[in-house]
Amino acid sequence: MVKLNIPTQKPNAQPQFLRADDIKLSVVAKILNQGEFINIKVGDGVTKEVFRILVEIDGQQYFWIPNKTSLMALITEFGEDTADWVGKTILLTKTTFLVKGQKKAGIIASVIR
Repeated sequence: MVKLNIPTQKPNAQPQFLRADDIKLSVVAKILNQGEFINIKVGDGVTKEVFRILVEIDGQQYFWIPNKTSLMALITEFGEDTADWVGKTILLTKTTFLVKGQKKAGIIASVIR
């Protein structure tokens, strides 16, 4: 398992968002909640609705926004009711995606059996 580069959280601090650059290769994560839909800014005044889930990695909590591929893997394995995902362990792996013709780092989830 590879350690994260993220600084230690302060007590009672809001969890940070997990980014691909925070992972060197892959990490084991535990799903802590059923997630929620939130709106995030993606450009000049433009917002996008995304699914955010809370995960724990090496004793620290992070918000993670899974991409569609990761969501489909989780749904296939654990079902559509995200409440059933709580307590499940997954592997988060840093990878590269092609987005609008440019390479972009991302995180993909796979199920640990």
